[in-house]
Amino acid sequence: MKKSHLLANRSKPMQYIDFLFSITFYGTTLQDYLLFEFYNKNSKERKSYVTGRKQHKFFDSVNNKERTDIFIDKIKFTEHFSKYLGRKTFNLDLDGNNIDNAKTWLHDMDIVFAKPSKGVRGRGVSRLIVREDIEETINIV
Repeated sequence: MKKSHLLANRSKPMQYIDFLFSITFYGTTLQDYLLFEFYNKNSKERKSYVTGRKQHKFFDSVNNKERTDIFIDKIKFTEHFSKYLGRKTFNLDLDGNNIDNAKTWLHDMDIVFAKPSKGVRGRGVSRLIVREDIEETINIV
């Protein structure tokens, strides 16, 4: 956003006002505004984009709200859809209740990805090389 005013050929304050206007009237997110180059679009063009707000309205209209938690919580998601994921998964109990199962699961692994149960867009994901001392790998998580 810091340099988008240069691309739009306007002052920073005017760019900020345009961004706030886009949020209010078109439902853009910052990502929408920059990715779709809203700073260079007219009103007709802006209306044609599926912005964050439009996307959320659509998802709310077609999804069963009582089941949304399955798609928010990776543990619940893997419980329901593990056979479709095409990879092995393991849900480590951070209280240490399934450490022995984790050791068995990790035994034949070289690399694993540790994900927080409620993260999005790759935030908090770690790529871990499984060490000879499997317990050391578990302690990294």
